[in-house]
Parts: sequence; structure tokens; C-alpha cells
Amino acid sequence: YWDWTRPNTQIPALAADETYVDPISGNTRPNPFYKAQIAFAELETARDVQAGITETPTFGDHTSLFDGILLALEQEDFCDFEVQFEVTHNMIHYLVGGNSQVSMATLEYSAFDPIFYLHHSNVDRLWAIWQRLQIRRGKPYKA
Repeated sequence: YWDWTRPNTQIPALAADETYVDPISGNTRPNPFYKAQIAFAELETARDVQAGITETPTFGDHTSLFDGILLALEQEDFCDFEVQFEVTHNMIHYLVGGNSQVSMATLEYSAFDPIFYLHHSNVDRLWAIWQRLQIRRGKPYKA
């Protein structure tokens, strides 16, 4: 997963470079995590990474993405959690996709970008944390 709540977050190295060096052959190859084909539309995914993705908070402070998730995790009702969580979740889609028409920022194409799965692995992780918090709180946690 990609924990985008951490300070100085950037696109993970796994997905940031257009090519990589194959450790066995030493050959430079296209990075399958950089972009993907959308065969039915004859397009490729693209990213327009926004500067807001990288925050360097002062010592002892957090990023706005961290604060958004913290607010969501504080919610004891699923509907309140979901609303707060969606705000931050959607921000990542914009911060990665920006103004690109075939990107994480576009509902029709977001799941074609390989970074979508790193992002949503973190979404699953945060959902599991909220469920465990609900168990500790003695509150309903199945939605």
C-alpha cells in the first residue's frame, strides 16, 4: 500500500519512473506501474501530479491528508466516517490525476492507472483500522 498520510509523500518510486532496470538481465524496460493502456478507448493513463501532494509540516504537526484521515477515524458512526473519509480519499485522486483527462482524477479511467491499486490498498488498510477502533469502542463496525 501507499501511505499518503505521511509527510513529504510523493508518488511511490514503484510507480514514478517510466522505466526500470531489470535486475536479472540489466536491460531497461517499460515500468508496468507507470501507466496503462485503455484498449477500448485506444488511450493510455496519464498523471498530472499536483504540488499539494507533498507537504512538509513543522515538527510535531501533520499533513492535511493525515488530519483528514484522523477526523474520519474519530467518527463513531459509519455514515459520518464514510463522508469524512471520502473527502480525503477523493483528494488523492485529484492530487495524482490533476487536470489530465485520462487519470486518477477521472471517474471513467481512474481504475486503469496502476497507482489506483496502491491507493486503494491504503483505503482498505484505513477501513480495517476504523473497524478495529469500532470494536474497541464497543460500536457497530460492519457496514
